[in-house]
Amino acid sequence: MPPDAADRGCFCLECGAFAPDYPASGACAACGRPVLKRDARKRLELGRVDGENESRAAAVPPDVQEALQDPKNVFSTKYVLLRRIGSGGMGFVWKAWELPLSRYVAIKFLKAPSPDDVVRFEREARLAAGLDHPNIIPVYDFGRSEGQYYLSMKFIDGRSLEGTPMDEARLVQVMLSVCRAVHSAHEAGVIHRDLKPANVMVSSEGRPIVLDFGLAKTVEGSVDVSVSGMVMGTPSYMPPEQAMGRKDSIDRRSDVYGLGAILYAMVAGRPPFEADAPMEILMKVVNDDLVAPRRHNPHLSAPLETIILKALEKNPDHRYASAAELADDLDRLAGGRSIQARPSPRRWIPRVVRRNPVLFAAAVAVVVVVAALARNRGPDPGPRLWRDQFFEARNGLEPGDEGTAARWKDLDALMARAPETLGTDTQDLLQWFGDQSRSGSGALRRMEELGRAAWPGRRDEATRFRRWAAAMGSLLDRLPESFRPVQAEFRELEKRAERIALFPGLVTLRVNVHPFARIDAMTVGSRPFIRGGKIVDASLGSASDPDVTSPLALEDLELDAYELEFLHPELGKRTYSVPKSALQAGRAYLIRGELAPGKAIELEPIP
Repeated sequence: MPPDAADRGCFCLECGAFAPDYPASGACAACGRPVLKRDARKRLELGRVDGENESRAAAVPPDVQEALQDPKNVFSTKYVLLRRIGSGGMGFVWKAWELPLSRYVAIKFLKAPSPDDVVRFEREARLAAGLDHPNIIPVYDFGRSEGQYYLSMKFIDGRSLEGTPMDEARLVQVMLSVCRAVHSAHEAGVIHRDLKPANVMVSSEGRPIVLDFGLAKTVEGSVDVSVSGMVMGTPSYMPPEQAMGRKDSIDRRSDVYGLGAILYAMVAGRPPFEADAPMEILMKVVNDDLVAPRRHNPHLSAPLETIILKALEKNPDHRYASAAELADDLDRLAGGRSIQARPSPRRWIPRVVRRNPVLFAAAVAVVVVVAALARNRGPDPGPRLWRDQFFEARNGLEPGDEGTAARWKDLDALMARAPETLGTDTQDLLQWFGDQSRSGSGALRRMEELGRAAWPGRRDEATRFRRWAAAMGSLLDRLPESFRPVQAEFRELEKRAERIALFPGLVTLRVNVHPFARIDAMTVGSRPFIRGGKIVDASLGSASDPDVTSPLALEDLELDAYELEFLHPELGKRTYSVPKSALQAGRAYLIRGELAPGKAIELEPIP
């Protein structure tokens, strides 16, 4: 091979074959898959790690240093390809190292693209990058380099739900987070359309992450490039309206079906519908009744089966109206409370009537008699009258609803009479306040899970929520000691809502001071964020380098005044302060300069 062959050659993403000349077709002669152009000299110049910068070499993991020895492993001058970790219908996925930011990433390469494939690939990047939720995979970069389209994402060290055994309690917790994430995408106007166990990853820390928005569409459908009537997705997990190619009927409830299908597959050990050919599966999805999951798993609890069957109703109107509603029922199940879903009469009434016609008629007669007796019952005593008045006054008051001044005045007046009128049996009232607290906590948690970047847009909602929690807590002042724990819950909700209502916003600081130095300490306002070169309060932000060594990015920082203390082995310590007045929420800023005596360190906004 000529000495410069590597400079103009190509490397196959599929089989690893190397050729000295880039083919006109852009495909590997051995396997027909896409190839990458090579520019080894430029790569080695930009990506090398040598003795001139030992501190940088120490920060590069051994597997990356080894890969850097072969120039074919460097892609687009900044990514070091390490190993292929997946392959799907649209492309290959590689684990890689991003040189400029010193982090692992996952890169998806598009297989032999058609023009429509490129549009869908770009759509995936654009839609996924617009989502901000801790349980949705972040997208970093998208582009075309060396004749190959690529998408760079956060690398998740974990495994997918597919083939991962999980007990019911853990599954409910995982799917709770997945449902909240999907609802967050829906709130941002994005429908996933391909929810299945393989598209949910559980990280090594146990956090579920929703992947692969390659088939996603906006709620308005403005960027949907699929052909009308064309079935797109995974047949075993798609809802009937998607199986029939009715893309105008696909909405949030279609993803609710996908979430139910994931639950079904995890508890039953198989997807809702199976067959030898994709078209047979689609026909079953549209026409066949679903086999109840407890037929496959007798140990499955009845409430979870009810939740799954409601999510998998063929008629979208009979499903949960949103992923949030599904999550709420899973939350009730996890907390040992009654779920709202009920077994569908379509499933059990015909069977009961057919098997026990006489018993069914007798049961109906008993119900009629009991209802008549209840109507003719005499007036309730004082405690019952008080309860009737209270529940009428609070009727329609939902968690987070600050209501009207007149409503709270009526409720407060009733509470003033409670000590003399309520009686000793307070369980029903305690249960109602407890349910309100738990429902309010769930609603507030959904607001918190949107991420701090979304909080400034939720200030009004959080303010109303705070007023509601404060008012609910005040109602309990005159009630017995048994109400103190639930009152404390409302006080805590008030604090959590206030945190969102008063949140000032986020900024990003990119630090690039020379020579190499560690940020030894940093405060956000009066709170320590970094101490001894380590992050001590992760709730205040995150860093691209775990050793907080310049250059690095400090992201999701709460807007405040900052003080940074740099430490260099030869130049010692130097402090740099950033006043709050110099920053604006939502912006990114660059701190750059030199640590040497007499040299300036400056702050400038990044366009």
